[in-house]
Amino acid sequence: MVRKPDIRYAETPGVDAGFRWQPSLTFDAGKTKQGPLPVNAMQLVTHRGTLFCGTATSFERDGYSAQSSYIYSKAGADAPWKLEADFGPGTSRIGQMVSARFVNDEHGKPIANGPQDVLVAFTMSLARGMREPGPLQMRVRDDATGRWQTVALPTPKVAGSNVRELWLHRDSVTGADLIFVAANPSPLGIYAGVFPEEKNRAWYFGGFDQTGKAWGNYAWLYKGTLKEKP
Repeated sequence: MVRKPDIRYAETPGVDAGFRWQPSLTFDAGKTKQGPLPVNAMQLVTHRGTLFCGTATSFERDGYSAQSSYIYSKAGADAPWKLEADFGPGTSRIGQMVSARFVNDEHGKPIANGPQDVLVAFTMSLARGMREPGPLQMRVRDDATGRWQTVALPTPKVAGSNVRELWLHRDSVTGADLIFVAANPSPLGIYAGVFPEEKNRAWYFGGFDQTGKAWGNYAWLYKGTLKEKP
């Protein structure tokens, strides 16, 4: 007879030592108050000394809501949470959010004004009941004003788009800093973008369509290196 080990985590010395917990930001799923009603947190991201929380107004098990998605921010330990952004009906949830630091430009050269820290987020797109296709949209925070800008990526138009992952990567050949966006559903996929160093210049993205043909208004990634679009 083989006896199972008697594992009692709660009785392990030191497991809970040193932590003290208290509520910080709570959600009211019962709709007993006015105002934004997120039901769960999606991400916690630190950006320039401020904590940001991306939220959702739906659980995946319940199906996505046609309501808004929200970002809250907290400037310090004693500061209250405040509503940072309301992206409007149909956005449902903050799929991904990341604070990205761009040091090099599209050519691998140091950005003239120094490293740029940018907070970007992606919401779901359910504004028309997932029936009408639209471009993939990136939300970018203007830290000078605290406002969020919407950037439409040059992707195929789809209904119900969502982003599951964001990642910053330095190209090993050119030295360019790239932000990668992993989006769904098909025919979306993974897209690479570079920081718009010049004022009022658009973010530049590139990728592949289903046939493997390169597209985009900047460049495309091929076998680990960034090359100019043919």
